[in-house]
Amino acid sequence: HEGVLEAKIASAFAMTDVQLKDLVAGLESKFKRKIEAKVNVSPELIGGVKVEIGDEVFDASVRGKLEAMSVALKS
Repeated sequence: HEGVLEAKIASAFAMTDVQLKDLVAGLESKFKRKIEAKVNVSPELIGGVKVEIGDEVFDASVRGKLEAMSVALKS
């Protein structure tokens, strides 16, 4: 679909329809494009979500935050 971006969404837990709708609405607002969401449940994230759209990655997962903290503490 032209003008439609695919968002790969990994969530630590199954998302409700309302949560997914709110997330997609936020992404559509940010990118000013229609978003087609592909959702996978990934318990290894511990909590939160990770979204990939094209080359951009938005990591709001607990695992991602812990990894970022680990890197910061080592530097």
